[in-house]
Amino acid sequence: MNQLEIIKKIHPNQYKRIMKTIATLKNKNLHVARIFTKNLIPIIGFISRFHQRRNTSKSYLNVLVIFNSYITVTFKKHIMEIGNRELEAYFNYAKEKYSNNTLVLHRDVLRAFYRYNDKVEMAKKVGQWKFIKEHKFKVDLTYEEIMRILENVDDARVRLAVLFIAFSGMRPSEALGICWGDIEETEDMALANIKYRPSIKYGAKGKSGERTVPISKEAIIVLSYLKQKYIEKYHTLPSQGQRIIDLSYTMLRKKFLRAVNRAGIKNKQYPITLHKLRHFFGHYWMDKVRDIVKLKEIMGHSDIKTTLIYTKPTKEEIIQKYKELNG
Repeated sequence: MNQLEIIKKIHPNQYKRIMKTIATLKNKNLHVARIFTKNLIPIIGFISRFHQRRNTSKSYLNVLVIFNSYITVTFKKHIMEIGNRELEAYFNYAKEKYSNNTLVLHRDVLRAFYRYNDKVEMAKKVGQWKFIKEHKFKVDLTYEEIMRILENVDDARVRLAVLFIAFSGMRPSEALGICWGDIEETEDMALANIKYRPSIKYGAKGKSGERTVPISKEAIIVLSYLKQKYIEKYHTLPSQGQRIIDLSYTMLRKKFLRAVNRAGIKNKQYPITLHKLRHFFGHYWMDKVRDIVKLKEIMGHSDIKTTLIYTKPTKEEIIQKYKELNG
């Protein structure tokens, strides 16, 4: 049970759910409760690898707790001792409850979990389950609306984050992970090196996600402003390893949504989030540049199928083209 303290520290809400499940199982069947608890040992060992990536570890933990609950209650077995029968039953159960995208997540998490625990054959069995992932383009923000959001931002760090995400295609966590030493300036442009930093929760998703992207002229201006403000406050240059946008994701999101409200952007088809700015960049790039291979590299996609969602026109674009066609 001491290992549960790891979960309590990383994900207190998930910890409460797990403890509630254990209590419920104890009331029904003490033997089943013990199996469920024993199964948590390899799960926590696996999850602890991702403790610096809170959203990832939370998502993985949720999948594994659902899997643990089903296998324990249905078969009263340790998750390391199951075979094809139990796996087939689980995925048939999951297909009744979840979308294809969620099923893909469950499969990938379970496969990684068994690989980590040296259950190679079991990982192969999990990988044999095929689900078609549905890539959905959920953004209807326009360029004008992005400009209005920027006009209503009251923190230069948030302004820089919006510029990094909406006009350089960074993920929000990547924008937050950019350090002063990651910026390369030339005579006519600047570049940002997106790096994987396992010691902090911000940055590239992994080594394969490391890349260099160009940044806008507006972002360069904001960078200069932030550097000058730092020098005025501390009478020295910021260190190369210091994060430029020294905010938490929660605070960045809060300040961003405040700007969205001030801009008066309402009644959109999809919720406006920081990540939607990245989707805006993908569609904006395809509208202006139409080079999907370069877009894949800039956005750091591992599979070009993900990038293909940006080839689909938005509703606003369809309406505009129709108006042009009909004068």
